[in-house]
Amino acid sequence: MAQDIYSSINPAQLEAVRHEGGPLMVVAGPGTGKTRVLTSRIAHMIKARRICPEQILAITFTNQAASEILKRVSKWLGLGSGQDTIGQHHRVIPTVATFHGWALSYLKSLPGIQTRAPIDQRDAKDIVREACRHYGIPTRKAKGYYQAISRAKQQFPPSMEGEGEEARAVFAYYQDYLARFRLWDFDDLILEALRMLHDGENAREFRMKSPFILVDEFQDVSPAQYQLTRSMAGTNSEITVIGDPNQAIYGFRMASPRFLKDFAIDFPDTRRIYLSTSYRCPQVFLDAASAVLEPEGEHLNASSGIKTKIQIMGFKDPAREARWIASTIEKLVGGMSFDSINDGTAQGTDFRSLSDLAVLFRARRLGKEIAKALGRRGIPFQEASRPDPLSGKDLRMLWRIYEILGNRAVEHHLARLPGDPATWKARIEKISREHKGANRSELLERLLDFSGIDIKDPAIQGILGKIAKAPEDWPLTLVFQREADLLMTRIEAVSLLSLHASKGLEFPIVFIAGCEDGIIPWHGSDLEEERRLFYVGITRASERLFMTYANKRMLFGKTVRAQRSRFIDGIPADKFETIKHRARARRKKSRQRSLF
Repeated sequence: MAQDIYSSINPAQLEAVRHEGGPLMVVAGPGTGKTRVLTSRIAHMIKARRICPEQILAITFTNQAASEILKRVSKWLGLGSGQDTIGQHHRVIPTVATFHGWALSYLKSLPGIQTRAPIDQRDAKDIVREACRHYGIPTRKAKGYYQAISRAKQQFPPSMEGEGEEARAVFAYYQDYLARFRLWDFDDLILEALRMLHDGENAREFRMKSPFILVDEFQDVSPAQYQLTRSMAGTNSEITVIGDPNQAIYGFRMASPRFLKDFAIDFPDTRRIYLSTSYRCPQVFLDAASAVLEPEGEHLNASSGIKTKIQIMGFKDPAREARWIASTIEKLVGGMSFDSINDGTAQGTDFRSLSDLAVLFRARRLGKEIAKALGRRGIPFQEASRPDPLSGKDLRMLWRIYEILGNRAVEHHLARLPGDPATWKARIEKISREHKGANRSELLERLLDFSGIDIKDPAIQGILGKIAKAPEDWPLTLVFQREADLLMTRIEAVSLLSLHASKGLEFPIVFIAGCEDGIIPWHGSDLEEERRLFYVGITRASERLFMTYANKRMLFGKTVRAQRSRFIDGIPADKFETIKHRARARRKKSRQRSLF
């Protein structure tokens, strides 16, 4: 049943929802209802303005976000979940996709274009290493050359000008390999779509088909994505961008908050609306975040009346820090074992769900000690802190089998499966013949079982479930493009996340671990972006926030003495309280297997 689009919406949000005509920029801080505005605006276009859904294109950065937008729009329009309409020829809802997902779909829609199969960053890096070995270049240089290639592909057309002869040779080998095996990396998807839109006729046809464009998380766009956005929107397009310069944290991907400013210059008639009421964070958290980062735009005001303070605790070492986090979580959820009752950990009556809790950290390695501590107490957890979502050995094998079944880059993937490629090819062909007519999930389960992978593993089951809902022709790299796409949002488990992976998420209770100088802010990183990253971490919490640090920690192979983060020292003293730690005796626990 359709719901009222305008119920429980504040004046600034309503102004953004009802805007018509020219370009619109919505500056939306954490918890200010960004997704509500985006989805309500789409629903308003369709219901009140009678705009055809096929003319609306919404771009976001993760499949999780795209799925949530589709679900909410369908709810406003009374269309159920909307999941069954994804990928169908006759859409009753708009197109909502990631930049890369949309780019591949667009390229496939053009007559005469021979599309390629996308690969992920790990495969791209492996190809660069192969190029180094081919030319007798030490493979330790491969990381730098991969970064140089990615930088080159952030401009159109790509250019290695200014790089040395060796780097240009590696780039040539890399590009030749991609062409030979009919592959694209993620940067290529954006560049190829941009190349096609540089053709005047293609641009005119696209703008007639999709005159209403909405781009979420605009502070995260790369230079090439910004160029693509400009090419998509013509003078008659009604383009909406939503973002927050204070949450621009992807400088390593060449994203920058300056693109929000550039947009207002390139589209001089842009109307700017600020959303300044946060429905997530208590005022104390917002004030603390503002103290860390002098925010651009209007100061945020909390709608919540929660008066809780941030709780900060220091420890002698990371092991004690991790044990305290695990025991506190166990206390909050009411205990996971009989021992927790015996040692007094299980206390209180207002127990929380495990899915209400998240532990955030600046670097992935900091999560290992916490994962061990949770495992010893039998506390289930899931992780989304990998550089590449499909980096696990079993997940990687699943991906290659899936691509071969879809007849995408078959020779490339066969060559990278463990064992003999010919044996794999015969095995996959045999199972495909024997199970003719089976859907992809059934074929995958049979092949995974045959390959010795535990298909009952929660991680594998979660991925198989998401594959079943994805469009039939989607490569797995686009189904699980970002870290957040691996998370199962309604599972009873604590989330362990890097600060980067936490953006866009929220939890009632958040722990930020490793709050030490050299970690937060990370040594040698851009200080202003590190401030924005900590700002993001603080504003993930809606009820309680803990910050912990250790006096010494093993980093880069050596033990270093540490000081509490200077960012904490910049928070006014009336916003936090320091907790004194009383160590408990260590106890042995059975190890709990993680979900990821």
